[in-house]
Amino acid sequence: MRKFATSDALYSITTTKQTAPPPGCVGTQCPQVETDVPALTPADGFASLVGAKKIDTFSTQNGNSSTKGGCAISSAGKLLCWGLNSYGQHGNGTVTDSVLTPVEAVGLTGTVTDVTSNGFTTCVVTSGGAVKCVGRGSWPEFTRLEVNGNANVDERVWNNTSQTYDSTNSNTNTNTCQILKAGVVIAETTNCWSQSSNFSLAWVDLFTSGGKKVQIAGSG
Repeated sequence: MRKFATSDALYSITTTKQTAPPPGCVGTQCPQVETDVPALTPADGFASLVGAKKIDTFSTQNGNSSTKGGCAISSAGKLLCWGLNSYGQHGNGTVTDSVLTPVEAVGLTGTVTDVTSNGFTTCVVTSGGAVKCVGRGSWPEFTRLEVNGNANVDERVWNNTSQTYDSTNSNTNTNTCQILKAGVVIAETTNCWSQSSNFSLAWVDLFTSGGKKVQIAGSG
């Protein structure tokens, strides 16, 4: 997807069929050959990105499949993201995908001046100079605390029919992982050692001031 400075719309780069003589052939006896040539089509659902200050796109490969998406800073300084949202990387507090329509992030103070996204994690710089990230990632000053436990509960309830106590025995294993920053729990997942489960739906402050530009590996 590309934005043209003189255009009031966004266009996707695609292909179209074109029939013409092969290169170098002139005259009426040349055969007509059908080829795919680049073409532009309006990108439906992306009207909110017209006039965007920055558009950062990504493409991730997983086996034989690929995922495309991105984030943008709107003309009003809002953060808009689209694509898969498995780790909350859209910054809107959910894990709901929005492949064809950009959604606005929540929980950011001020406007956004820079953005970078790689399909798993999104980081921004706000007008106050704060650097914040959301989604999945190993960020500075993070710690992980694994909580394991085993609860064996034997509950005895009086049964009026049998005139005896009924025994209900339950055995529950727990394994949770708390993601902490400066001793504060900012996320909780089911397993510390499952990297795909370690993500934060809330924006995490990496720096509270002084930020100007931000870049993470794998971003456009």
